Formats: sequence, structure tokens, C-alpha cells
Amino acid sequence: MRLTLVGARRGRRAIVWSSVFKLGLIIVPIQALLLPLVFLAVRRRWDSILLLYGAAAGVVTVLLVVIAAACTELRRLPILPDDKPPGP
Repeated sequence: MRLTLVGARRGRRAIVWSSVFKLGLIIVPIQALLLPLVFLAVRRRWDSILLLYGAAAGVVTVLLVVIAAACTELRRLPILPDDKPPGP
């Protein structure tokens, strides 16, 4: 599966927010659960606040991925279709 986070539309960069949202739905829960589980494996005790820290780390990860995609050269971005059909 390939998500296009940033594409070229009419010669300009455009963020595909639906793809960013889908990426967030994948990354944030994984990191929110992974951090407390690693802590549990290392320290042998559960800490619920680490769920929030993991979720925050997931949001930061998604933001960094979007920023990295937005810094891609315009000629390397996939072409996105126009939102509205051209008027008369």
C-alpha cells in the first residue's frame, strides 16, 4: 500500500489530508501501545501515562513524515487530479 502525502497540483505542492489522517490512524496507536509495552518489558511494571507519551510521539512522527514529504522536489512529486473540474 502506498500513501501519497504530498503531490503536485497545478504546479504547486498540495498536502493530501485524507492520506495524512490514514497514516495517523496507523502510526499513533502503534506507538501509543509500543512505548508502554517496552517499558513493561524493561521495568516489569505498567505505567498508563506512557500511553499518552507514545501517542504524542506518534503525532510527532506523522508531522515529521509530512514535513519531509513537503520538502521533496516538485518534479519528483506525483501529479494529483484537480479538485474541481474547470469551469466554462
